[in-house]
Amino acid sequence: MLSLNNHKEVGNLFDIVIWVKVSTEGSKENLSTEQLQRAIVCRLKLDMEITSDTYEVAKRISEDSKGKRYLLLLDDVKQDLNLYGLLGISESTNGSKIVLTTRFGHVRSSIVNMVIKVNYLSQDEAWKMFQDILGCPVFKDHRKISQFAWKIVNKCGGLPLVIKMVASDFRMRISEDQWVDGFNNFRNWPDIKHEGMGELDIPIDCLLECWAAECFLNSNGDADECRINGRSILQHLKNVSLLDEGLTTGYVRMHKIIRQVALHDGECKLSVKTNEALQKPPDKKYWLEKNWISLIDNELQTLPDCPDCSVLSTLFLQKNLSLNTIPTLFFEYMETLAVLDLCCTGIVSLPQSISKLISLKVCYLNGCRYLTELPSQLEGLKHLEVLDFRGSGVKSIPSFIEKLMCLRRLLVSFTDNTFSRVASNCKVISKLFALKELIIDVKAPRKQWSVKMLNATIEKIVPVKLTALQFQFSDETVDIVKLEASTTYICVPNADILRIFIKRDDLYFASFQVCIGCHSTCPRIPMSYQYERYMKCESFNPTVSKLLAKVDAFELVNHPAENLMKFFKSMDQVQGLLIESCNAIGTIVDGNSTINSPVLPNLERLYIKNMPMLKSIFGRVMSTTTNAVEGTNRIVKEVPRDVSQEAPSRAAASKRRLLATDKGKAVASSGNGKRGRVDQPFGVLYGISIREPGTA
Repeated sequence: MLSLNNHKEVGNLFDIVIWVKVSTEGSKENLSTEQLQRAIVCRLKLDMEITSDTYEVAKRISEDSKGKRYLLLLDDVKQDLNLYGLLGISESTNGSKIVLTTRFGHVRSSIVNMVIKVNYLSQDEAWKMFQDILGCPVFKDHRKISQFAWKIVNKCGGLPLVIKMVASDFRMRISEDQWVDGFNNFRNWPDIKHEGMGELDIPIDCLLECWAAECFLNSNGDADECRINGRSILQHLKNVSLLDEGLTTGYVRMHKIIRQVALHDGECKLSVKTNEALQKPPDKKYWLEKNWISLIDNELQTLPDCPDCSVLSTLFLQKNLSLNTIPTLFFEYMETLAVLDLCCTGIVSLPQSISKLISLKVCYLNGCRYLTELPSQLEGLKHLEVLDFRGSGVKSIPSFIEKLMCLRRLLVSFTDNTFSRVASNCKVISKLFALKELIIDVKAPRKQWSVKMLNATIEKIVPVKLTALQFQFSDETVDIVKLEASTTYICVPNADILRIFIKRDDLYFASFQVCIGCHSTCPRIPMSYQYERYMKCESFNPTVSKLLAKVDAFELVNHPAENLMKFFKSMDQVQGLLIESCNAIGTIVDGNSTINSPVLPNLERLYIKNMPMLKSIFGRVMSTTTNAVEGTNRIVKEVPRDVSQEAPSRAAASKRRLLATDKGKAVASSGNGKRGRVDQPFGVLYGISIREPGTA
């Protein structure tokens, strides 16, 4: 930014370039409004008396900058800025630009319309940045110091934040001896390697589970609070650029330099040897007095017989494909172990000493394809909360699993998809009364699992009152139940399964979104967020009718019948209604079926899409060019052609506009001057949207 400020060609493009350092190094906040105003006043060379009235100063800055083509450079912003208000920068349409830099992802000023993420600097860019921050020519004519500086810059990995911190430290070093001392300290950091020390994608769910097991989340054992706290911490780490979004949804990643600093700071309590092609385990001293040990992605063939790990809480051994045997007494002195990861190892069995892991909360055995059964000693792990053995060789869930009274998250594979094996597994799962989250990995495409099989599985499992039930088929992932932000999301293949949820009272008092038999679960009614209870289905069923009496918004899609009155009898609470691709329907409301009672008395918005046989909405003929719409108590305004548009506004123009008469009746005009007259069936309808067949 300072380079831009001093760049001659950039200066020629603008009447004035203003560079402002918005915060000081080490602070968490911006400078005060007065300090920022003072910097701008100084750059504009305004002749002003000293005043504490920030609004008076802002007014003067605004008057002076008005009409000028300016470039405003705001460096190291840590909080949102009110540029046009408190700072007095005037809005401009003459090509003026405002550029701000920040290391915090949450800084999103209302004036920002383009975000450019700076990843890594090239070698030349990193070298120039280091020199600029250093701010002194001490090494330019000093070959030895220049060599130190070059090596230091290369070790910073192109990360601007690291370069800035390191250069700031070396800026205070003047003599060669001071540079030698600083270089030696810097050199003590572990060498960066392209394998093992690069950017790693970390599964968010696993990360949060490990944090919870290590009691990092201050949740007093509440799983929901753990997840909320954990995601809040994750977002903060991303905001301050310590973590980035992963390449895959549901993952985060940490840059190798940040990871290196973290490991360096915690080296007294942790030991990490990842991807170093180790074939033999480290000696016994390596295991002493360590809280966390990681030997991920090596070529270990064995482990020490009985290491002393009296304070060990996390052990990562995943991706050691050559490790097929764990010594009998390996876990003997690991009473404090909370997290054990043996994912994707070649183990064929677990030793009896696993019963000694009395503090174990999280156990990953996924991808252990040679592990064909779980040892009975697991039933003694009374504090186990998370167990994952997807993709292992275990085909049957052993009955002793039901004794794990704290198990709240279970991830399993159904490899044998016969009715008897699936029923046996479901029987065990149904007895896990603490279970909240269940993920079933099905080794088959969804179409190979019959609706009968899926229904039977859900019916046996759902009484456990899960907050998350997910089927991971080989070709798609289906969330049957998901609880997020106090809203229950349910997607079932047919209405028969829905009765289970109604029976256990999940949907009577909660906010919910229910989808029955529809391929797409995404709500299509505009502004669907306004509705607490949302339902989408394709056919009528007594269970559907029972739930319809509770919903605020309803989508009916691909319904094959010609009449909708069965639905309408249960829809007294519905405020938003979408009817789509019901190809046999010619009339929305059949006047002959209305018996001395209002139809949809609380309906406010009606959306109609792709209805090729539709001739009337309220029992009277409607042409495609002149739409007769029956009168309502509150009439708006217009009929947008596209159902995907938001609710119509008074200022919007449309080819079809509802016109109210003084007797409370209305017609719809297509713009060709024709009008029709109709009667009133609805209570409070104030918006109708029609999309004709074939329109995009």
